[in-house]
Amino acid sequence: MLDAGVELDRIRWIRPREAWFIDGAQLQPLKQVGALIEGAAHEAEAGAKASDVTDLFRRLEDAGRVMRLDEHLEPKMYRVTMLSRAELMDLRQITGVIRRGHVRAVEQRRVMLDDGELSISIDELLIDSSAYGLAASPKVQIFQDNKIILQQIRHASPTFNAALIAFLEVHRDDNNERNRLAPPNVSTNKPSDILMMLVRTWVAADHWRSEPDVKS
Repeated sequence: MLDAGVELDRIRWIRPREAWFIDGAQLQPLKQVGALIEGAAHEAEAGAKASDVTDLFRRLEDAGRVMRLDEHLEPKMYRVTMLSRAELMDLRQITGVIRRGHVRAVEQRRVMLDDGELSISIDELLIDSSAYGLAASPKVQIFQDNKIILQQIRHASPTFNAALIAFLEVHRDDNNERNRLAPPNVSTNKPSDILMMLVRTWVAADHWRSEPDVKS
């Protein structure tokens, strides 16, 4: 909307929870492999030193791995959403933030929220941006008889995951071996979900290191 020229004071943002975001430059770096390795090292170091989940995210924030819109509020949501630094600065310009809980219903002239209601005009445009970018994991093995259930393997890497699944489909004949090298990862919603997500990423990466063709 900002790129389309919508004035800031005309935007109201219903934001029931603050969120942690991944800095897109960390996973799509111009420096490529070196920056990816450095980022993984930051995650491992933060995980080893953190005393709890809150401390973990503070350390990741200090390392430039994650960002938040409001530095004075503790995020309660983590969906592995990616933003650029420029996008973050644009979003921080929006001051019309409504924090009255989740949307319960939308009527012609009002939005019903957990904690009250928000009056709207009849010609006001409402945009739903609450959906997940990826479907929640079904918690089943990826390779099954006569079908493949696409899921996350390495966190925040959908194109890599799709390529790995395709590679294993061609270069491995046994589903048990394919599933060993492609263990499904978890879907995240709250900050504490990052713990299992990172562990499963690291376990999968450890399996890949023992397979020269996958490692390469």
